[in-house]
Amino acid sequence: MLGLLAALVLTLAALYAARRALAREALVGWLESRGVDAEVSFESLGPRGLVGDLRIGPAEAPIVSADHAEVAYRLTGPWAGEA
Repeated sequence: MLGLLAALVLTLAALYAARRALAREALVGWLESRGVDAEVSFESLGPRGLVGDLRIGPAEAPIVSADHAEVAYRLTGPWAGEA
C-alpha cells in the first residue's frame, strides 16, 4: 500500500513538472488536428493563469501571434458553488 502511494505521488509530481510541455502538446495537437499550423511555448502555467508565446497560422503570415501573452483565469465549479 505504501509503495502504491509513493508511486502515485511520484507520478503526480512528474505530471506537475511536465505541465507546460503537456499543455503545449495538447494545444498544438488540437490545432493541427484541425489543419491549423501553430507554435506555443509556456513560461508559466498554473491554476490561476498562464504566460507564454503564441503563433496560430503559418509562420510567414500568422493569423494570431503574441510575443508575450498573460492570461489570468480561475477554475470554478460545483465545489465553489458555481456551475
